[in-house]
Amino acid sequence: PGYKECIDREAECVNRVTKSASTAQLEAKDKERDKTLQFIYSMNGSYKVCPDETLRTPALLVDSVLRAYDTRRNREVWRQRFGGALYTTPLVAEGLVIAGTTTDGLRAYDARTGRERWHIDTPTPIVGQGLVDGRGSGAALYIGLGNGTMAKIAVRDGRILWRYDYGGGQSQGQPALADGKLVFGAWNGHLHCLDAATGKLGWKWTNGSKSLFLSPGNIVPRIAGGRVFIDAPDRAVTCLDLASGSVVWRCSDYKAREASGMSADGKRFYVKTMDGELLAIDTAPDAFRRLWITPAGFGYDYTACPVTVSGGIAYLADRSGNVAAVREDGTPLWCVKCCNSAANFITEAPDGSLWATFAEGKIFRIPPHAPAGHKKKIP
Repeated sequence: PGYKECIDREAECVNRVTKSASTAQLEAKDKERDKTLQFIYSMNGSYKVCPDETLRTPALLVDSVLRAYDTRRNREVWRQRFGGALYTTPLVAEGLVIAGTTTDGLRAYDARTGRERWHIDTPTPIVGQGLVDGRGSGAALYIGLGNGTMAKIAVRDGRILWRYDYGGGQSQGQPALADGKLVFGAWNGHLHCLDAATGKLGWKWTNGSKSLFLSPGNIVPRIAGGRVFIDAPDRAVTCLDLASGSVVWRCSDYKAREASGMSADGKRFYVKTMDGELLAIDTAPDAFRRLWITPAGFGYDYTACPVTVSGGIAYLADRSGNVAAVREDGTPLWCVKCCNSAANFITEAPDGSLWATFAEGKIFRIPPHAPAGHKKKIP
């Protein structure tokens, strides 16, 4: 009952938002949504802090399936079923498919056969995205192992190389790695920076908010030029020094929230605003400097789907199944309707195509140069 009530409130909040609504109305609905998400995050983040015991059951009662497809023959190759929902995007490395689950810990399967190669049991659900670095025997996976824990794991055999316990709160977004440092956010109000080799804490930063729901828990930190760039639910864009964690600058002029990307050369930090715009920021100056801002074509939005940059084009998506493409000079190219739910990730394949996954369980392939007949002009 508790879970159904909060989901119904979320649906009502979203459905009442229209393009003709005023900014004040949209912000009021967004605050209403934040209250609803407090219950959802409590359910996903940690059973121990969940105020309503009825919120435990949905994740445990929903079965989920991990499927492998042969895209050339358009057929399923293998599948694995779990006792609870999957909130993470599977990773592929060293011939393995690795998936974090809510009920079965961290599992690694042979990519060809689907046979289990190793697993790590966890006391709480895994809802965060992982990051693989290195190759061969040196390949390592960085991922949150449930509530309050970040770990480095040997990809080939599943050995835990180090484990950092930071107290509480899920790390939902994908961590970032640069210059031997691992940076990740968590739903405990902090951004953490660890020594990637040892797992030792270098620094941690907070935006000062007393509300944990303004935490950088579902962001992907971007690192360039010795600096860390984030946009958390506090609606601010923040630049930090990678070595010390000190603030270089902060800007609250745009309604930034969780969705971001970085150009291949590290010169431009991209932020999707809640007004459905793509904002480009110069990463070099010691103060905020906007390069350009352009409408993506889908209006008000709060989806945390990261911005993916490929071939000089930034791809972003919204909560209603739209995917948009913007050239890195700020020129909007197209916006296409794929389905009717929020996007999870847009991932680049070796052939240059992109794969977009959505909450309703659909996957779409975007070719390197999408046909003009499938594009919708941006108003």
